Order: sequence, then C-alpha cells, then structure tokens
Amino acid sequence: MLNKQHINNVLFVLFFTVLGFFIGIYNYTPFEFQKTVNIVINPSILITVLLTYYVARTLFKLNEKEKQEKSLLISYFQDFQKQLNKRIVINSNFDNSAIASNFKFLRMKLHSSIKLASERKFIDSSNEINKKLEDMLTDIWELLSDDAHYNNEKKLIAEYKSGAENKMICIDELIFNIIIEINKQ
Repeated sequence: MLNKQHINNVLFVLFFTVLGFFIGIYNYTPFEFQKTVNIVINPSILITVLLTYYVARTLFKLNEKEKQEKSLLISYFQDFQKQLNKRIVINSNFDNSAIASNFKFLRMKLHSSIKLASERKFIDSSNEINKKLEDMLTDIWELLSDDAHYNNEKKLIAEYKSGAENKMICIDELIFNIIIEINKQ
C-alpha cells in the first residue's frame, strides 16, 4: 500500500519529468517560440512552484516533528522534577521501604528520559550533566535512607534535611541545563 511519502516521491519524479520534457521542447525545437513569460513553459516559475511545494510539504513537516519531539522530551524532564518533589517529602517520618520504592521509580524515570533524549541525538549520552544528575539522585537517596540521619522521633536531622534540599536544587539546575541542551539541537 502506498503511503504519503511514496506518493510525494512519485509526484516529485513525475513533475521533474514533465519539466524536463517542456524544457527540452522549449530549447531544442525547430519551431520559433515567443520569449514571453508563459506559465506552462517557463522553467524558473515551474521550479519555484516545485520548491515551494517541497519546502511546505516536506521540510516544514520534518521541522514540526522535531519540535514536537523536543517538547515531549522537555515535558518528560519536567515531569521528573515534579515527581521528585512530590515523592520525596523530606520532612516526613522515616520509612525505608517507601524511600527505596520512590527512588527506584525516580531513577528509572530519569534513566528513561536520558535514554530517549540521547537516542534522538538531542543530548550526548556521555554528557557530564547526565552523570551529575544520577549522582545527585543517589546522594539524596543515601541521605534519606540512612538510619543514622534520623533522630529518636524518626524525623530527619536538620543538617541532612538541608543537604537533601540543596541537592534537589542542584537537580533542578541540571534539568534546566539538559532542557537548554535539548533546545540547542
């Protein structure tokens, strides 16, 4: 079954074949033609129309597709930020299994977003920002999952709470830098 791309390619070839035929008749016929602008024979008008059609149908569509992919990837990273802030409640009571579950989800979400962005060549997979993001997430997990960082009432000690909050701010900055990298491409 023919799809739109095949139909466009066939029309493209057919148009150039007809164009070549008219140029050949115009240049190599023994008959005398008037040298006036004729919409059917003048090759510059035909080529202009063809290029306009090509740009409108093909290049704009590719550009729009890339914009949509970038927008979707950016929304993935922004959703990761929201999930990080929503799932990691720093002033909550200590629950090691909940912390482990939340961080497993967040690491998988971050890894998936980075993988998608690098597969589409919007960021480099060996980018330093990616490594820092994963390290910061691990640092927060270590701060929140260590029993020694909680007081007798199972509340996070202020020093460690402040450290985790600072690392979350750093993660926000790194995600901002990734979004800038995506938009540069």
